[in-house]
Amino acid sequence: MSNLNKENFSAEEEGLFKDLAFRAAMNNGGNIPQDVANNITTLKSVIKNIPTTAGRKYALSKLLNDSKFGFDKDLYQNDSKFSDAWSIKHQEDYKAPDVVKAEEKRDKEEFFDYDSPNHWSKKSTKDLKRRARDAGYADLGSYMNAVGDAQTQKKREKLLDDVPGYITRFAYPRITEAIMRGEDWKAKDLGLDLAEQVLYTVNPGGRIAEATKLGEKAGVLGKIGAVAADIASNPAILEGLDALAYDDPKIARSKFNLADVAMGSGINAGMNKVVDSKIAKKLIGELKAPEKVEKKVETEVSQKARNAIKAEKAKATRERNNVVDNLLESIDKNEDLTSHIQRLRELQLIKNKENPTTEFRDRTIKDYVPEVKNAIRYETVPLVSNKAGDLISEDPKMTRSLVSRVVRTPGLNLAGPLIDAYYESKDKESEKDKLNKMLNNLK
Repeated sequence: MSNLNKENFSAEEEGLFKDLAFRAAMNNGGNIPQDVANNITTLKSVIKNIPTTAGRKYALSKLLNDSKFGFDKDLYQNDSKFSDAWSIKHQEDYKAPDVVKAEEKRDKEEFFDYDSPNHWSKKSTKDLKRRARDAGYADLGSYMNAVGDAQTQKKREKLLDDVPGYITRFAYPRITEAIMRGEDWKAKDLGLDLAEQVLYTVNPGGRIAEATKLGEKAGVLGKIGAVAADIASNPAILEGLDALAYDDPKIARSKFNLADVAMGSGINAGMNKVVDSKIAKKLIGELKAPEKVEKKVETEVSQKARNAIKAEKAKATRERNNVVDNLLESIDKNEDLTSHIQRLRELQLIKNKENPTTEFRDRTIKDYVPEVKNAIRYETVPLVSNKAGDLISEDPKMTRSLVSRVVRTPGLNLAGPLIDAYYESKDKESEKDKLNKMLNNLK
């Protein structure tokens, strides 16, 4: 798109408006009907404040193809050098620009690094105008607004670049998002983050399915139900809780999104396959959930008594060998054997001693510590697995690789295209939603 004029319209846009007015006048005796004039004014008022070229073309395509505005294609589009403005491809191919991705492809992180000679503040106006055009922005002002927002976001990210920050990012995503928005986190952010940790650790859907042996019932349907409960229950529950808790439309979590549930389920399935692999089991160890805790334990007295007798028997066994050797030696020498025989009888009595009756006592909190430690270790595995899945979901390539391990169709892998479409819709969502809301309000 060429440079904008003082009225904030490109030469192409200005030409389109004039062509619409000209064609209307030619078909109405040289006069422009008031409704057509109003529609042209509406077009101008809508697009002049849209910051991106793609967004402007998207809005024009939607409005020009809307019967409400009365720009009949036979009259206004045919043989017009501006006919591309009606093209549906501007709606189908719409993609909101991302200044961070655009500039980091050129200068990596240096574009937003104040200490770098490549920081945006040290570049010429001419260079910035070129970058604005290449990145898909309608003018330099719109581009610099996006750059300023990105710089602010970078500052907020640095607040979480230390070890506590990484822990916060990992364990408390909603608190992290609030910080990134420049807001103070609230009790509901903390509550939902903690609820997520509990769900990730316990996985109630999967455990209920296992306890009820759902996978063994109703044949194929039972197996499908068990798998769905295992991998989809947590994403669905969390998506619902977020939608109930957040009412700000600017926060993505305020809307229940089936695509997010599907993606979360796919990642869970992929992580389950990874964690269940032989390599993972070897690294993690053969972890087992603790057995049910016994209600009674031996008293310290009985334990000591049993240990004392055990030690006494071992000592008697060792001494008996010496006594036998002495006895044999005394026989050779025709010595008195009475003392040796008496000692052998004493040692035999020791060996025949019975263990004392075991005494039991109720368990105390201290007795439960080993089981609790084992339980924590065991339950940490699903928590870490789920959190690792969340981190992977932020990267389309890693997500595609992970989910593709699970979602396989002979001769056709549908996972890749579906994942690409998911992330593409995420990228478009913000600006596209704003545009659609604005356009719908005109009707």
